[in-house]
Amino acid sequence: MTRLQVVWPKDGPKGSRPRGFFRGFNDILTGKGPDMFLQRAKSTSRIRPERWGNWDSYHHWPSHFEEEFVGAANPLWNSSRGFKRYDPHTRRYRKWFVPEDWYGDGVDGQGIGIRGAGYPRFTRGEGRKMLRRYAQGHRVDPSKMGNEWNSDGPRRFQQEYDGFWQEAHRIGDNRRQGLPLGDPINPNFFNHQESPLDLPQWIRWELFGI
Repeated sequence: MTRLQVVWPKDGPKGSRPRGFFRGFNDILTGKGPDMFLQRAKSTSRIRPERWGNWDSYHHWPSHFEEEFVGAANPLWNSSRGFKRYDPHTRRYRKWFVPEDWYGDGVDGQGIGIRGAGYPRFTRGEGRKMLRRYAQGHRVDPSKMGNEWNSDGPRRFQQEYDGFWQEAHRIGDNRRQGLPLGDPINPNFFNHQESPLDLPQWIRWELFGI
C-alpha cells in the first residue's frame, strides 16, 4: 500500500511566509493560503506555486483536464480547483475574467508580449463591475474598486508579487520565447504595474480586446 504524506506549501516570497500553529489554523478558518496536497511519503519534490496556485492549468490544457478527470475519479487523491486560481494579495483562489489561455492567445487575442502583456489582470467580479460602469457611461475609478485595489490598480500587481507571477506564468513565458514548456522560470520576467497608465491599457486589452 502506498504511504502518503500531507504537504502544505507556503506562500510569500520564495515560500517564506511564516506559519505557526495559530496562523495556520486561522488560514484554515478563513479559507486563505495554498491548498494542501497528498504526496508519496518521504518525497522531496517541491510543489511549485504554478501548481498549488492552479496557474499551470491556465496555460496548459492537459494539466486542466488531468486535474478534472483524476479529481472526478478519486476526489480524495486529487480535487480540482477548476478555473479558480490563486491571488497572491488576497491569498484566496478566485475566478478570473479570462478563465484560461491554453494556446498563448493572450487576453486580447494578440498573443503574449513582454512585461506581462497578454496576461490576465482582473478577477471575474472586477471585470463585470467595470463593464457595468462603462455601460452606465461612467469611468472606472481605481479608488472605488474596493480594498484589493489602490489608487493605481489591483494590489496583486505590486512589485513584491513578481516572484509569484514568475512561477505562475512560467509556461506562458516559455511559450512566448519559443522554449520547451518544461524549462525553468525566467528570472527577468516581471508582472508588476509600472505606471498608473498601465491600468487603462489593461482594461482595453482584457475587457474590450483592443
